[in-house]
Amino acid sequence: MKKFFLTIAILTMTLIIPVSVSASQNSDLASDLNNYAKTNTDADFTKATVKGKTITVTVDDSYVEDPVEELGRESFMSDVFSQVKKIQKKHGTKYTLIVKDKKSGKLAKANYKGSGWVRNSNDKTEINDYDFN
Repeated sequence: MKKFFLTIAILTMTLIIPVSVSASQNSDLASDLNNYAKTNTDADFTKATVKGKTITVTVDDSYVEDPVEELGRESFMSDVFSQVKKIQKKHGTKYTLIVKDKKSGKLAKANYKGSGWVRNSNDKTEINDYDFN
């Protein structure tokens, strides 16, 4: 019976420790991203959240909505990706990035390697297989 409880205790500790480390890591990452957005004049996003293995950043509508041209929008998304990836490298994470704005919602999504999609300015179609690098 003691072995059973000991086994349960060990399994519980094994599962709890990685979860708490991951939560702490996500909190630190979110904090660094938001500090970057607030203190860096070159920051292209206004706020960031980290949930699980996904980073969601919010950008100002004026950078991505009409009259911004398609190429300008895509270039801007690449800049956002580069800024977030730089901070991720510092934390040793390889999370997915989602870019949103207030007007149209989700604008782009990319994995850590830079593959993903960008929504066109007509807000209906997506450019799949987009390379954010």
